[in-house]
Amino acid sequence: MTAAADRRILAVEKSGHQWCIVGAEGLRGPTGPFFRVRNMERLRGSAETTVDEKGRFKVPAIFREEIEEIWGTEFFLTSITGTDVLVYPMPVWNVFEEKIATLPVVHRARAKFLERFNTFGQAARMDPQGRLLIPSLLRDVSGIDGEALVLGQTDHLKLVDKTKHLKALKASTLTDEDYDALSRHLL
Repeated sequence: MTAAADRRILAVEKSGHQWCIVGAEGLRGPTGPFFRVRNMERLRGSAETTVDEKGRFKVPAIFREEIEEIWGTEFFLTSITGTDVLVYPMPVWNVFEEKIATLPVVHRARAKFLERFNTFGQAARMDPQGRLLIPSLLRDVSGIDGEALVLGQTDHLKLVDKTKHLKALKASTLTDEDYDALSRHLL
């Protein structure tokens, strides 16, 4: 069982911290495997980083420790649009991929989705300095170079060009319809 394969919430403290199962320790007891239990933190917020001339970026410290401790140093980097880089810890990606695999092979949306994710996607390992290499095709298509932002996306990260992202945020405000749609799902 991988760290993200079974993330059932066991308890919620008064402080709001959630505790969940994040991985088997490899030991078995009379009722089954023992699990290591930890605080279920979310990847949230943003931090600046730089994409160097080789296409590497350093995972900011606010994300790195949590990711390494819970999910390890293996990732799947990809995109849907080609304008950003989605950085999935490999255990999270594996769970996502298993869900996609349950769809029929002839499902048109599945085929289009996999074509995009696989065209831009590549496995990567974080180096000892905390850097990840963006796949060359995705680096070329996205144009992310120099100043960038890493955005927390709950269980994965999103790398965006800082200037383009801030300009897009300014041009696209949340509308009343957006708030209404969110409220239907959150309340």
